[in-house]
Amino acid sequence: MIALTDRLRPRGHTLFELGVVACLFAALVGIFLTYVPRYRAEAEGVQARQVVAALRSALSARAAQVAAAQGEAGLRALAMQNPVEWLQRPPENYLGEYYRPDAALLPAGHWYFDRADKILVYFPNRYKSFSSESSKLLRIKVKFLSLPSSVAKRGRSVETMGLALEEID
Repeated sequence: MIALTDRLRPRGHTLFELGVVACLFAALVGIFLTYVPRYRAEAEGVQARQVVAALRSALSARAAQVAAAQGEAGLRALAMQNPVEWLQRPPENYLGEYYRPDAALLPAGHWYFDRADKILVYFPNRYKSFSSESSKLLRIKVKFLSLPSSVAKRGRSVETMGLALEEID
């Protein structure tokens, strides 16, 4: 049989127990919030590197087509183009083409193409999105490569031509 005092005793949690749970929750939230900026910066760097990888793939395909059809002149012309034009659709954070823009006036976290210098630039939201040795901007340029190779059978030297997407400091 249940005693009368057992029925009258409160069955909820004490205020002390609620305070302990609140303190633990606050500590866990605090720890979580210290890691969020680091992960956001890493995610931004990964996103920018994925765009560069897509540009490299598009450059390889486009350079092969142009080299077969137009040769050296076509490759040199391709090196002067905006690399974003080679993608099926530009990145969502692509602003467009500018002539020597003032980076301070452009929003952070966006790509733009500098038509004067023929450079694709990414201005990150967070300066630690990339390695500490690099500048705060990710700058990409298409370079024309021409390397002399060995002499062919008939005594002519053969040149190897191509394009490369290079990061500039």
